[in-house]
Amino acid sequence: MTESTSSAPPAPAGSLFSEFRIEVTKLLDTGISLLETEQSKINAAIFEALSMEQRDTFCRSLSGQGVKPQRIEKITKKSQPTVNRHLNGKNS
Repeated sequence: MTESTSSAPPAPAGSLFSEFRIEVTKLLDTGISLLETEQSKINAAIFEALSMEQRDTFCRSLSGQGVKPQRIEKITKKSQPTVNRHLNGKNS
């Protein structure tokens, strides 16, 4: 037998609380999306400002922390071959 983790039953559809919860969720989603967009721009700008050796170190550091190469591509806004060269230290 499983127990519900929520102490209150869900609000009936169309109730004021339900509508409020939907609007708050939308606002939070929008806010998070904006933060992710700005952080992405900052990450790309920082990466561009690094020397080739520093870019290698940056990519290796991310990889060492368990970040997958596909995610590193998104963080740096660089192609797979470029990220692979940095991970292999071929730019140093």
